[in-house]
Amino acid sequence: MEYNLADLFESVVDAVPDREALLYVDHPGTGAERRLTYAELDEAANRIAHHLIDAGVRPGEHLGLHLYNGVEYLQTVLGALKARIVPVNVNYRYVEEELAYLYRDADLAALVFDGEFDERVAAAAPQAPGLRHLVRVGPAATTAAPGPTAVPFAEAEASGASDRGFAPRSADDQFIIYTGGTTGMPKGVMWRQEDLFFSGLGGGAPTGEPVKTPQELAERVAAGGEGITFFPTPPLMHGTSTLTAFIGFNFGQRVVVHRKFVPEEVLRTIEKEKVTSVSLVGDAMLRPLIDCLKGALRGTDCSSLFSVSSSGAIMSDSVRAEFQALVPTVLLLNNFGSSESGFNGTATAD
Repeated sequence: MEYNLADLFESVVDAVPDREALLYVDHPGTGAERRLTYAELDEAANRIAHHLIDAGVRPGEHLGLHLYNGVEYLQTVLGALKARIVPVNVNYRYVEEELAYLYRDADLAALVFDGEFDERVAAAAPQAPGLRHLVRVGPAATTAAPGPTAVPFAEAEASGASDRGFAPRSADDQFIIYTGGTTGMPKGVMWRQEDLFFSGLGGGAPTGEPVKTPQELAERVAAGGEGITFFPTPPLMHGTSTLTAFIGFNFGQRVVVHRKFVPEEVLRTIEKEKVTSVSLVGDAMLRPLIDCLKGALRGTDCSSLFSVSSSGAIMSDSVRAEFQALVPTVLLLNNFGSSESGFNGTATAD
């Protein structure tokens, strides 16, 4: 039995192709929305996967994602997995020295980056001799110096075939999560996909019994209904948010992402889309939601929320109590784990 993340995703797509998979909201900015069904997200991932293959990126080579949240982020992760290319998250807050180090340390062969980071990519990319293919999302930034030579993402997507047609995959295919820098320079955690599926994604059921066969994942999705909406509010370039999105996909449910964390817009989306599960990082993200619910957005309907979970930092007892008073039906969860170990447990209120 082979537990491969791309194979598992495709099995879910085939079970519920017309179900909504992803809602992206561009805040702050235009406020534009983009919705994709599982079939549409699958096709979009196929296209970027085939572009990467056609560009000469080979199985086992590493692809950096230097991006804000967006459809392109999850589309590219899925496309890389489909093509057996190893996705590598890049912290978009890094400056030139850190980026050059990460690009080299991760042995990147290709990079998909946001046009806002043109200047930093132009400075760091030449210091990574193995980096040979660049794809830019959105327009190039306006800078005095010329930006890096890159294929526009829309052009890359349009050039790739829409079908699957990929080589067989393996449970040994890799997924790399770069972590921190709090103990020196950033370090990449190398996961076998099967290990990540069970240790980081709960074997398809983080709150229940893991699946016993790969086929069981799609069977569970087909037998179950819809109505759960996962909303990872931190940047997808942190492993927790991307894994939260994959948990949603493994359930065959909807995932919501915003370009950036804006507490007012998070609350508006919770109310409008009837979000059921929000993930965030500790008091630093929960406190602004409380301030909004006590201030300008007093009365916002958050009754759809079943859980708010934190990873990477705990929600303190006092802040938890304050939020609980505003949204009394919500379950507040402090999740524990690491990029190196996956999910290690959850603490709830007494």
